[in-house]
Amino acid sequence: MRRAFVLAAACVALWLAAVTVPAWAQETADITGSVRNGTPGADFDPADVRLALNVLEGVVSISETTTAPDAEGRFVFSGAPVGPGRVYFVSAEYGGAAYSASLRTEDLGAPVQITVYEPTASTDALRVESHSVIVTGADANERFIEVFERAHVVNDSGRTL
Repeated sequence: MRRAFVLAAACVALWLAAVTVPAWAQETADITGSVRNGTPGADFDPADVRLALNVLEGVVSISETTTAPDAEGRFVFSGAPVGPGRVYFVSAEYGGAAYSASLRTEDLGAPVQITVYEPTASTDALRVESHSVIVTGADANERFIEVFERAHVVNDSGRTL
């Protein structure tokens, strides 16, 4: 009798585990946010912005969706699959440039803010704030030199190059 009770309890536990895991795996969330133009005086139409959501589990994309912002720049990605350790990568394309923001599962309640800028072809918008060249290794016999180069470039123009 005791053996039958233990077997029945084990079956119930397995059944509960099977029912509970898929229910949690099917949990979804809406990811909300807005897109705005950071270029002063720009004539901005949010309809020109293409938005995408990629849900990553490690390096594997498990969900990809697109949406469009409304006339005020607000957007919603409905039904994003929720899971521990996932990263929610929101990307926007505007004027030939890509912009992005990322959220972790625990940040899903916070709205995403993405600022886009008007494009420019002028390199006058760029300023080199610092530039370093560091020799990290050399071998005279091999006639080999290893160099690390770092540049800090600033764009304060309010436009994307």
